[in-house]
Amino acid sequence: MSDFSTPDLRPAETPDDNWRIYRGESMLRVFVPGDLLRVEKIAATQAAPGDIIAFDTPCGSVTVHRVIARKRNGDLVTMGDNNPRPDFSPVKPDTAVLRVVEVRRGDGKVEAVSGGKVGMAEFRRNRRRRWFRGELPRYASGICRRLWPFKHRLRTPVHFGEDEVFYVRQKPVAKRSRDGRVRWFSPWYRVIYRIG
Repeated sequence: MSDFSTPDLRPAETPDDNWRIYRGESMLRVFVPGDLLRVEKIAATQAAPGDIIAFDTPCGSVTVHRVIARKRNGDLVTMGDNNPRPDFSPVKPDTAVLRVVEVRRGDGKVEAVSGGKVGMAEFRRNRRRRWFRGELPRYASGICRRLWPFKHRLRTPVHFGEDEVFYVRQKPVAKRSRDGRVRWFSPWYRVIYRIG
């Protein structure tokens, strides 16, 4: 989900007011933090499914997400390509939004941003990647647990400040933070290893 404590868009220090700096993780694989986005102001009724728009959230921050559907009453359903589910509140039809039309990467390369049907195809491709990298290993882990209940146990961590990092053959496999949350360095490690 978007980080609502900091806005996804900030005015860029460029002579043209149409460029903004992207901050956030909800659109990873499309944008990375620090990308410059060229935006154009449109009415929400002009946005089509597949377009990437920037809009004000009820919290008061600006969020950059893709339009994935339009309801019968004209509300826009939005979702970040990297988010697990659509946004809670839709964008109302009387809202002024900013459509993202170009992105300038860190190396200075300027690319057009896909919208419409091409944008929806890109959205579906990103969703499949997210599912393959996140959900599929979770399902595989459950299946392997039933079929083959023995996993390699990671026992001896290396301490880095408040975190513990577990290694297998000098390769980092997982990190456990002070609050007990485990971050696997590859989703597939969750299938093979367990911390215990």
